[in-house]
Amino acid sequence: MHTTGTPPTVLSPEIVRLIDRYRTCEFATVTRSGTAIAWPTIPVYDAGSGTFTLTTSIALPTKALNIRREPHVSLLFSDPTGSGMEAPPQVLVQGRATCPDVVLASPDGLERYWARLFARQPGGTAYGKTAIGRHLMDWYYFRLVITVQPELVDVREPLVRPDRLAPGAGPLKELRRYQDAVLSWIDDDGRPVSSRVRPEPLPDGRLRLPEVAGVRAGTASLLGHSHDEKLWSLRSFVSVGSVALGQEGWAFTPERYLPGASPDPRALLRTLVNGRRTAKRYLERRGLARPVVPWASFKALYDRPDLAL
Repeated sequence: MHTTGTPPTVLSPEIVRLIDRYRTCEFATVTRSGTAIAWPTIPVYDAGSGTFTLTTSIALPTKALNIRREPHVSLLFSDPTGSGMEAPPQVLVQGRATCPDVVLASPDGLERYWARLFARQPGGTAYGKTAIGRHLMDWYYFRLVITVQPELVDVREPLVRPDRLAPGAGPLKELRRYQDAVLSWIDDDGRPVSSRVRPEPLPDGRLRLPEVAGVRAGTASLLGHSHDEKLWSLRSFVSVGSVALGQEGWAFTPERYLPGASPDPRALLRTLVNGRRTAKRYLERRGLARPVVPWASFKALYDRPDLAL
């Protein structure tokens, strides 16, 4: 089912300038069960190597574990919030990823990535500014590096955004918080693919989908996420389910709910507790000592616009 030997793709300068203005992308990997699931993340493209660099904390290792089983991934640039662009074209990049099982707690070699992260999400610098923050959030800096080699690129028409989606039905009432959502599925070649859509609730709890190029019946997921101009006030969730063609057209049936980010203090506390627990377990299973974060090295990148470009 999986394609092999697809040659690398070099992104044109026009595409690079476009995606560089997007603050986030929806990064899709394939789960053990064969479902494509996307989560928002911040990538950096290196024109010299022709690859994207992303990272994930060992407290959130699912993307890394998925990549080690199945290297096919996709990046959808579709949410213009904070970019200064109005209704820009969307860009889908499909490729292959690698993610070595090497935990990095230093920004050395990743200076441009961290400088951009701090510049675009300045609220994230708070984790390392106080002794309490450094103690509670050191796991945030224990990173696994993901490198993506693009193979296919698709530029799509802009999606005009309303103020809000129509309220969802059943378990997806949370859709009322979002302007649109991102549908992810596996294409005919076994690659994850995503598309930003505007689903409409049906009386039975399913969500009617608009015409989506290349969509196929089978397992799928729906991501809702939002942030402000500074990539803060984060909110997200994923619904795992299936897509099928029926009398009403294509529809998504939600089956499982995965909570994501939330500004709710209770959710933040759960993230803190779970993050520390998961990071500790990741290190223990590999017989690794808890890394020491060089805080001064990170602080030196808090205000480096020259590197963030």
